[in-house]
Amino acid sequence: MKKMVKIIGIAAVSFGLVAGCGSGNTSGPSSDSSVPKNSQPSSNSSTAGNAKEVKLQASNWKIDVSQPEIKAGDKVKLSFSVKEGAHAFAIQNTNVKVDTMTAGEKVVEWTPDKPGEYQVYCTQICGPTDKHESMKATIVVK
Repeated sequence: MKKMVKIIGIAAVSFGLVAGCGSGNTSGPSSDSSVPKNSQPSSNSSTAGNAKEVKLQASNWKIDVSQPEIKAGDKVKLSFSVKEGAHAFAIQNTNVKVDTMTAGEKVVEWTPDKPGEYQVYCTQICGPTDKHESMKATIVVK
């Protein structure tokens, strides 16, 4: 009986670790003072026709980015999608965050107000630490 209780306990803890993995991890990479800090996502869910579209697609342990030239002040439509795995996104030193997704597309409108390199990273622990930490991409704003 004690053996069965131990097995159930271990299974419950293991399930809890897998199910909750990364759910509170929104800190992302360490802060870098050279990265702009005051860019905000738009609360407007409809994207203007003149916004520049940046497509970000996550698969296991990488984020692919296709982007046009972006200038500070441009409206940007960020289209997040997942090819495989479960991923969540954030752009370092901004308020842009996308909750965990496994399929479909989520769109966020964002207007960067300073030039610089904006690091996009996965906030959902999605595998071994060394592979998860490599899930980064850069959006360049001129």
